[in-house]
Amino acid sequence: MSATGPGEASGRRGARRARQVRRGPIVVAVVALLAGAVAVEVVDPGDADEPRGAASAVGAGIDADTVIPSGDALSTTWYCAEGTTAPDGRAPETVFVANLGGRRARAVVTVMPGDADPQQRRVEVPAGERVAVDVADVLAAPEALQTGGALRGPGVVVEVFGSPGIVEHSVRDETSGDEGMGPCARRAGTQWYFGGGTTVRGAEQYLSLFNPFGDDAVVDVTFLTDGGVQTPDGVQGLVVPRRTRLAVLVHEQVRRQERVATVVEARTGRVVAEQSLRFDGSDGPAGIALAPGAPRLSEEWWLPFGTTGGDGSALVMIANFATRGAPLAVRASTGDPANDPPADELEVPGRAVSAIPVGQSAPAATELGVSVRGRGDAGAREPVAVVAIATSAAGVVTDAGVARPARRWAFAGTLPLADADATAGAAAAPAEVDTAISVLYPRGSGPVTVRLRAAPPGGGRPVEVASREVARGARLTLSLDELELGADQVLVLEATGPVVAERVVVAPSRRSLGAGVPAAR
Repeated sequence: MSATGPGEASGRRGARRARQVRRGPIVVAVVALLAGAVAVEVVDPGDADEPRGAASAVGAGIDADTVIPSGDALSTTWYCAEGTTAPDGRAPETVFVANLGGRRARAVVTVMPGDADPQQRRVEVPAGERVAVDVADVLAAPEALQTGGALRGPGVVVEVFGSPGIVEHSVRDETSGDEGMGPCARRAGTQWYFGGGTTVRGAEQYLSLFNPFGDDAVVDVTFLTDGGVQTPDGVQGLVVPRRTRLAVLVHEQVRRQERVATVVEARTGRVVAEQSLRFDGSDGPAGIALAPGAPRLSEEWWLPFGTTGGDGSALVMIANFATRGAPLAVRASTGDPANDPPADELEVPGRAVSAIPVGQSAPAATELGVSVRGRGDAGAREPVAVVAIATSAAGVVTDAGVARPARRWAFAGTLPLADADATAGAAAAPAEVDTAISVLYPRGSGPVTVRLRAAPPGGGRPVEVASREVARGARLTLSLDELELGADQVLVLEATGPVVAERVVVAPSRRSLGAGVPAAR
């Protein structure tokens, strides 16, 4: 599929985006696990990861420097690590460019295969609209298995000019029809953390490392697992070639581990890191989930959406990369602070990853927000990493959590998921899909007002479509179906105090979950 505007419903992707409004609450089980020569117009090899006019970092669990660009930014650069460019690959990738401003923007999508010349696609993005680009339409290149077991393939760089914009991407599992969606990164870094993953039977865990620069990078990868700290030889001194993406097969490096946390440390150079989990359905759900790496650890994390009980698992996976133990409190917020269950207290041993169920004392099927906070003296707390995986009969999702709330969040639309029948059958009926923005107000002196804005179907600046009040410590869900918003409409959420916002997509047999792009404080 070539680049499109709001009329994305063409061909097979149009079938996946067909939606039928379904009323009622959305319930998802969340498991908390928690730029060299890019060949795009004015970007210089020395500043490709320093977009002019970019806002300051906010410390989110998504890349801390992945923030909504300021209105006077001349251009912004985004890096998408995970995903394949072969249409029949393990995770075909689509890039979404959303224009938040009132002027027309232009974007350059560059696919870097490393061993060949980069290929580009230039697209126009009208004000308030989004454009979708299937990466395989820019360059179709299969992954190649390298000595040591990593898969080599292209990475993607997107440069946006002329108007403030954000870039997200999705990866798809062609077998199950499931898709995961999340923001691309704004910077490369020397360290990346993933609070958890799994390599149990039926699960595949991939660690994608993208080097968009003109020189090779060298990294070491360490895993915290059920069996202790593991440093496989195949990921020590791992060379990530220039302008190339390597996907490490974590399930081959550390086999049959229930909990796998990861840290990537660069000896030389910088990389962008992203993780995906793929379940084949042989021992539970089938599906694919996407989780960005955190460039730094934090003493506090929030996840605004989850449920207790149901037909799946709901765990909090917390990784402590320090040598001493980390005392923590994990608290569930039901939306009614007076009736919230008591916090679960635990200590994660040094150099270990722990998992606890979410909200065990809450009634079954209760919608929850989750916080993870260090206990004890502030100066003695150990920062940790958190990532979310949820498994149920309907599929799998991951959620990297957010380490600092923000007053403004943006989303490049949503990603309605086709159910299994719609994926398998050529003329299947449209899938029933629920989409929502979930909001958690974790701390403050009183209630806040949350306003959701959406760009009109024909484009233009986002206009207010909903306004709600949220009490301190409470959460709310804004159903996009009840608001009659389409999947391709650009969304901006604004609040009078700092909140955490995520996008939730639920189909009968598929689902997706992930934070939006925050504004700087």
